[in-house]
Amino acid sequence: MRVLDSKLSGRDVVACLLNVTQKLKFTARPPRRIELVASIRLWPGDGPPPDAPEATPNADEAPFDALRTTSLIAHESTAIAQCYEQALARDPTLWGRLALTVILESDGTVHRIEEAESRFPDALVTRCAQAVIARLVFPAVLSKPFVFVQAIRFGAPPTSPASDSDAGQNALLVSPPDVAR
Repeated sequence: MRVLDSKLSGRDVVACLLNVTQKLKFTARPPRRIELVASIRLWPGDGPPPDAPEATPNADEAPFDALRTTSLIAHESTAIAQCYEQALARDPTLWGRLALTVILESDGTVHRIEEAESRFPDALVTRCAQAVIARLVFPAVLSKPFVFVQAIRFGAPPTSPASDSDAGQNALLVSPPDVAR
């Protein structure tokens, strides 16, 4: 057997098809030698996919740079702190961690910001911090949309009047007051 013509670019695929064709067995041997032409058609998805082109990012497009992203947000720390300070006027005991999922467009602009992995107790602070971060333009990440999570800690938990040696034990004794008394 021999290949008469092929439009396939991969010689290994042609060799494989020829090898499989040579293994074909017919139930009855023809009385004389015949010439058989087999036409095999392949469709997209039948063969191996083409090699993916290597990503060649532009000078201003690189993999995600966490330090640069954190620096951009830190540059707006005064505006974010003002969000928290306004809330402290309403509730002086307010503190906690706010985690925001930031969804970027392929050009680095903010598409959407959602609270994630946290339940900060003041929705106005959350919306204010989201608005501050939404104004930023982040470095593009290989010209693709990108998602990251930014955590922000506001204030500190209130300290108890107990001594430092009791602090570990007191943390375990938190319970609701006895209503029956």
